[in-house]
Amino acid sequence: SGACIFSNKPSELIDVMKTPCNVVITLDTSVSPKVLTVDYGNSNCTCNDGKTRRGKIITTFTGAYAAPGTVITHTPVDYYVNDIKFDGSKTVTNVGLNNNGQPHFNVQINGTATMTTGEVVQYTSSRIRTWVQGYATLLNYMDDEYDITGTANATYSSGGGYSSQTTTPIHIKVGCPFPVSGKLEITPSSKPVRTIDYGSGTCDYTFTVTVNGFTFTIN
Repeated sequence: SGACIFSNKPSELIDVMKTPCNVVITLDTSVSPKVLTVDYGNSNCTCNDGKTRRGKIITTFTGAYAAPGTVITHTPVDYYVNDIKFDGSKTVTNVGLNNNGQPHFNVQINGTATMTTGEVVQYTSSRIRTWVQGYATLLNYMDDEYDITGTANATYSSGGGYSSQTTTPIHIKVGCPFPVSGKLEITPSSKPVRTIDYGSGTCDYTFTVTVNGFTFTIN
């Protein structure tokens, strides 16, 4: 059994408080690529983030997260979050060091979410994840920080959708559940662009949304 939260790095498990549900984590290193399976069971369990989950996430990885050339693929299998079913895949490829000597990763997502109403959302994303802090201290994941840039698109089975792109890198700090800075533009079909500003770097759970010249603060 195990906790409901684990690291983005397949070889690293995070020590968190055990939840009431029985999550089974298995690691098979006898095959190539290696396989990590997180099994939440067939019934909803409530995880540490307050969301319910069931089903499996199967992760394959060719090497260590920090090793250039490593390819990590996450695939949901009968996987639900709050009764929303997720299918598809997320592939993370370590493409080595950038011009600043920082590890960076190509992240490709192609998936669907089937809502409880039956509506299906098709989602694709292409982005670059840059490891800007903490890559020199691999045993201490809590000092890790990332910049995210890229684009995404979504379409709804009922019609419409949106596109999005980062205009300023979205900055992520491990330990903060929300981005702490950066800007993102979201353009819904036939509607004005929305600009989301995550702030100046503080983990304060606050961001602003600007549309048609009006700015709203969300916290």
